[in-house]
Amino acid sequence: MTAGLAVSRRPRGRREVRGSAPRVRARRPGRAVRGPRPPARTGATNHSAPVRVDYRLTPLGEDLMPLLEAIKNWAEIHMEDVEAAREAYDRRPAAAP
Repeated sequence: MTAGLAVSRRPRGRREVRGSAPRVRARRPGRAVRGPRPPARTGATNHSAPVRVDYRLTPLGEDLMPLLEAIKNWAEIHMEDVEAAREAYDRRPAAAP
C-alpha cells in the first residue's frame, strides 16, 4: 500500500519509492510495487541507458487511490491508539498451556 501511494502522483524510480516509503526495505521497492498484485494495478516504464525503471499506477490502480488515501489517513490519526493496543496486548499475562 505504501509503495502504491508513493507512485500515485507521478512515476517514480526505485530510490524514490524507497525514500518515500521508509518501511519498504532496500531490496524490496520493486517487490512492494510488483509483489503479488493484479497485473493491471501498476506498470513499469522507461527505456534508457543505463537501465532505469519508473513505476506508475495504471488507471485501475489510480481508481484505488481514494480508498488507499482514506486508509492512510485513518492510520495516521489512530497510530497512537493502535500502538497502545499492541503494547497492552503484549503486557497481558501469558495463557497457561
